[in-house]
Amino acid sequence: MTIGLFLAFLGLVAFSLWVFRDKGFTGDAVRTIPPFEEVVSVPEGFRDAVGEIDRSVYRVLFDSGIGEESVSFERVIPQHRNGIVWDYAELSVRCSNEESARKLAYALAQNADVYDAPKIRGRILSSTGGRMVIEISKDNLRTHLVSLVWGVPEDRKIPRHPKLAIVIDDIGYDRRMADALMSLDFPLSLSILPYGPFSRDALEKCEERGLEVLLHLPMEPKGYPEVDPGEGAVLLQMDETQIADALDRALERVPGVKGVNNHMGSAFSENLEKMRVVLAFLKSHDLYYLDSRTSPRSVAIDLAGDLGLEAVSRNVFLDDDPSLPAVQTQMERLLSLARHNGSAVGIGHPHESTLQVLREFASRIRSEFEVVAVSELVKTR
Repeated sequence: MTIGLFLAFLGLVAFSLWVFRDKGFTGDAVRTIPPFEEVVSVPEGFRDAVGEIDRSVYRVLFDSGIGEESVSFERVIPQHRNGIVWDYAELSVRCSNEESARKLAYALAQNADVYDAPKIRGRILSSTGGRMVIEISKDNLRTHLVSLVWGVPEDRKIPRHPKLAIVIDDIGYDRRMADALMSLDFPLSLSILPYGPFSRDALEKCEERGLEVLLHLPMEPKGYPEVDPGEGAVLLQMDETQIADALDRALERVPGVKGVNNHMGSAFSENLEKMRVVLAFLKSHDLYYLDSRTSPRSVAIDLAGDLGLEAVSRNVFLDDDPSLPAVQTQMERLLSLARHNGSAVGIGHPHESTLQVLREFASRIRSEFEVVAVSELVKTR
C-alpha cells in the first residue's frame, strides 16, 4: 500500500469515527435517546399524589389481611380533564362479611384524608346490597373507585392461567437493554422503532429467539413539532398517499412484523379520517393494531371494529412513571386485570426500573400466568 493510500485510509477511518461520535453512538447505545413517550404536563405533585394513593391502597389492604386473590382491578382508564391526564382505576375487593367491609372502608377513607398532599379525600359513596363503594379523589378529580363486596357468591369463572402479553416499546436505540429484555425467561413482544441505529440488530435477535415483533410507528403528538415523534412519523398534514408511503418505508425497515402500535400519537390517534387511512392499510397487509392509548380520546379501537381489523388496546402502561415503586404498582395492576378479565396487555419501555421489576416478578408471572404474544390476544378478545 502506498503512503498516499495509507493516509487516505486513515482519513476515512477518522471521518467514520467522527460521524459516529457526532451521531451519539457509544457502542451499545446512542448518547441521546429520543423520548420514549410524550411528556404530559401534569400539575406539580399530582402524579406523585396519585402514585402515593396507589401504594397506600395496597398498604391498607395488606394491613387488613386481604390477599391478592381477593383484589381485582376491573378497569384502568385514561382520563383527560382541564389539561390533566391520569389513569383512573376501579378495583373490587372481596370481604368475608359486612363488618370487615365496613372496617376496611373506614381505613381506606381515613387513610386518604390524612395524606400529606393537599386536597386528597376519601368518602363512602354508597352501601347497599352487599356492596360498599369508596371514592378517592385528588383536587376534585376521581383517581380510584374501590368496591367492597361480601355475601354474594362470585359468578366469574377465573382461568387457571390468565393470558398476559407484555410489550416493550421503543426498541432500537439501546442494544444492551434490548438484549437484557430478550434474555428474560418468559417471552416478551418487542415493538421496534423503524429508524433506530440498532433496530435491525434487535429484529434479527427477536427472530432467532422466536419473539413477536411489532412496528412502533411514530405518530404526531399534541405539541408537535416541539414534541418530536422522530423520523418517519405519520402527520396530520399528510394526505392518504403520503401516509401509505410512510407506512411502506417503515415496514421495509422492520420486515416480518405481525402488528403495529403507535409511538406517541396523541393528536393523530384522535383523528378519525387519518386513523382510517392507517388502519385500512394495516388490514390490507394482514397486520393487527395495538392501541397504545396515548390519548383517552383515541378512535382506534372503535374504528378497527368498523373496518373488521384485528385490534387490541393496552390495559396498563408499566412505566409512564419510571420510579421503581410506581412500576411495581403498575405491574400489580396488570396482573390483577389479567386475573379479573382472563387476559391483559401491558406496555413498558427500556428503563432499568422496568427490567428490574420484570426480573422481580418473573417467577410469579411464569407460575400464575400464560405469557403470550399480542397476536394471540387480538384473536381472542
